[in-house]
Amino acid sequence: MIKRKLYFIAFLLLISSTVGGQTFDNFEEEFNEEEDIRLVSSIYNVHATLFNLSMSHEFRLGDFTSLKTEFIFYLGDMYAQAFTLKKTGIIPSISIEARWYYNRIRRACLDKALYNNAGNYFGLRVGYFLGKSLFSHNFSEFTTVYVTPIYGLKRNFTAHSRFSYELGVGINVEYSPLNRYNRSNETDSYFYFRVGVNYRL
Repeated sequence: MIKRKLYFIAFLLLISSTVGGQTFDNFEEEFNEEEDIRLVSSIYNVHATLFNLSMSHEFRLGDFTSLKTEFIFYLGDMYAQAFTLKKTGIIPSISIEARWYYNRIRRACLDKALYNNAGNYFGLRVGYFLGKSLFSHNFSEFTTVYVTPIYGLKRNFTAHSRFSYELGVGINVEYSPLNRYNRSNETDSYFYFRVGVNYRL
């Protein structure tokens, strides 16, 4: 009786390892393109919206995780003389964002595009907003450190296009270490949509 139970358990383990134990290597053999499932090892991006231009580099940490460094140039209002003067300026910012693309294998199973890290992701962005205009040194904004948890997606306009768009939402937590104008720290919703071009290495 005990032998029969052991045989039955061994049979179940064999079936589960054959049917349910599909690993990344199985996908690699099935699709024959390892990089189609894993993230690109290194990719450069240039993105634009109505109010900013950004340049970034994203490199792979793991199969589905990456670290993205981004330089952003915002077009915004700058102030001088305790808000009595105002003009539009270009304000730089730098950020680092960790991303987890959680649905790459599912997209591969559904035969959806994965080129240039297309997929849905959770991210955590930490950034520094300089608060100084590049060309108007007498005008300034608030120097700000911000932390932003993000849920986003990245898609290409065609299956293997260099051109892509990103859409995301999150919560932006800002802290102003040099609070010269008694500005309170802020927490607000965050939304972005931008289009750009990608360069792989």
